[in-house]
Amino acid sequence: GSLTKRGEADRPIEIEMTTVDDYCAAQSISRVDLMKVDVEGAELLVFRGAERLLSSKEAPIIMFETDEVLTARFGSSSALIKTLLQQYGFEFYRYTGDRLEPVAVNELHRKQEDLFALKPFQIERHQLLQRLC
Repeated sequence: GSLTKRGEADRPIEIEMTTVDDYCAAQSISRVDLMKVDVEGAELLVFRGAERLLSSKEAPIIMFETDEVLTARFGSSSALIKTLLQQYGFEFYRYTGDRLEPVAVNELHRKQEDLFALKPFQIERHQLLQRLC
């Protein structure tokens, strides 16, 4: 599925959407430990709609997929996504099989890649993350 029109779709389907922040408020969710975000290029929309959660002192660890082709469908890019998350206090890493390797905000991702967004307090709090970094 996709939130953008694709060539093979003959008619749109309308769906109701909400933001992560509004959903958490409506469901009385006060804390999220981990977010896995794989929305085929719409990551910037998700993260904009989670500003309260992601800028909080108890923000979740984020695992998200990014890809320049998919993000371009939404007028976005991996750099724009990472820039927004950086404004919330996150740093970026890729898992290489035995460690977490830092990823630059301006690095391009020409094929789908899973990244981790972490805040420094999360690394300090979790021994496993300390060993991987």
